Amino acid sequence: MKPTAYKLLFEHNNKNYIINTYRNSVIEVSKETYELLKNNQCINPDCTEYQKLCKSGILVSDNLNEFQRIVNNEQAMIFGNHDAIAMVIAPTMKCNYKCSYCFENYLCERNTMIPQVIEDVKRYVISMLKKTRAKSLYMEWFGGEPTLAMDIINDLSNYFIEYCDANGIKYDSYIVTNSYMITDDMIQDFIKDRISSVKVTLDGTKEMHLDHKNAPKDAYEKTIENIQKLSKYMHVDVSLNILEENYDMVYDFIDEIAEYFSGNDNIDIFFAEIYYSDSTKEQLSNSKYFEYFGKVNKYIKSKGMRPNYKNRYCTRGCNLINKNNAYIDTDGNLYRCERHIGDPKHIIGNCKAGLFHNEVDNRYTTYSSERPEKCKTCPIFPMCRSGCAEDILEHRTPRIKCEQYIQDTINHYKNTLTPTNSF
Repeated sequence: MKPTAYKLLFEHNNKNYIINTYRNSVIEVSKETYELLKNNQCINPDCTEYQKLCKSGILVSDNLNEFQRIVNNEQAMIFGNHDAIAMVIAPTMKCNYKCSYCFENYLCERNTMIPQVIEDVKRYVISMLKKTRAKSLYMEWFGGEPTLAMDIINDLSNYFIEYCDANGIKYDSYIVTNSYMITDDMIQDFIKDRISSVKVTLDGTKEMHLDHKNAPKDAYEKTIENIQKLSKYMHVDVSLNILEENYDMVYDFIDEIAEYFSGNDNIDIFFAEIYYSDSTKEQLSNSKYFEYFGKVNKYIKSKGMRPNYKNRYCTRGCNLINKNNAYIDTDGNLYRCERHIGDPKHIIGNCKAGLFHNEVDNRYTTYSSERPEKCKTCPIFPMCRSGCAEDILEHRTPRIKCEQYIQDTINHYKNTLTPTNSF
C-alpha cells in the first residue's frame, strides 16, 4: 500500500491531522505517522495505525491510478443513467435591468419563448424522463429576468408537475431573479409551481446596487422587501456580488442588511465573485478574496445571519455536463454552460431534434485530457478538479491559485470540522 497523492497534512492544537481530499474527510494520526506521510514514505503494515489509514483511504493500492479513478468517475457522471435530471430553462432573455457585469450583453435579440418552443420544451423534458426512468426532476428558471415570463413558467411548471405526480417522480425548482417584479400574487405562483428556493443578488449599498444594475430608484428597497416576503414561504440565497470597487465596504454593507435579515433562518448570505464580460474592468484578486472570506462569514454570523460557505470554485465537476442535463434557451436550443446561452457556436442540440452529439458537446465529455499536467498529482485536485470545465476548454488563465486553495481547505477543517477517527 502507498500513501495517496491526494492528501493534505496540518498540525492543530498539538495534534496531527491528515485530510483525504478525495473523500473529503480527516483523521488524527500520531506524530510518527504524520512525519512518514509528510515525506511520502511507506507505512509498515505492523504499525498500529495501518488499518485505520487503509480504511480511511490515506493508504491506497500500489497499482491504483488515482487520477484515472477520478476521470472514470467523471465519465460515469457524464454518461451514466442517473436517478435525477436537472434542467436550466430561460423562458425569456429580456431583463428590466442592465447590469454592468452581465455576461449576456453580447446578445442582440432578447426574445421570449414562443408557443411552439414551449411545446418542444415540454416534449423534450418528458422524453428525457422516460428515456432515463429518472426518479426526480430539478428545474432552474434562469434568464434574462425569468419573472418577466411568469406565464411561461406557470405553464411549464404545471405540465411538469402533473406528469411527475402521475408517475411518482419528485419535482423541485429554483429561480434566479433580481426580485424587482415580484408581487404577492407571484409568490403564490411560486408556491404552486413548487419553487422552493430563490436566488437574489445585491451589489452592495443602495447607491452601488443601483449603479451596477442601472436599476430604478426604488430597486434597492423593493429588493430588500421582496427578499423578506419570499423568506416567509421558501429559502432565499442572497448573493453578495463582490467586485474590486465594493471590497472595502463589505462590513458596512453587512451591518446594513442585518437590520432586515438578522434572525431569519430562511435566508442564507454568500459571496459571488464577479467576472466582467468586459475584460478591461477590474475583478477582485484571489488574495483579497481569501483575505477576508472566512472573517466576513464569521461577521455575518455574529450579526445573526446565516453565512453560506460556498467555495468560489466549481468543484466536484459540473452537473450540467451530465448528458441528460442541459441549459435551454428561448429558441429551444441546448447548451452545456449558462455562459453560452444565446451564442450559436456553443449549441449542442435543440428540444425538437435532441442532442446533436457534435464536437462542441464532445469537448465537454473529454475535457479531462485538456487539464494541465500539474493538476494530476496536485493534492487538492479531487476537490477543485482544475476549476471550471469551460475555463479549461477555452484555455483561460486559471481562476484557482493552488497554494491559497490548499491553505483555505486546511483552514476550513481547522475552523468548521471536528476531526474523527470513525469510518
